[in-house]
Amino acid sequence: KCGVGKCGHCQINNTFVCTEGPVYNGLELKSLQEAL
Repeated sequence: KCGVGKCGHCQINNTFVCTEGPVYNGLELKSLQEAL
């Protein structure tokens, strides 16, 4: 609901999908094991 990385709902490790995603390249996805 927040969309600015404050609530933590979309957090994967240290990445916030709402601010840094939702499109990631293959190298980024390898470091985001929770996303796979």
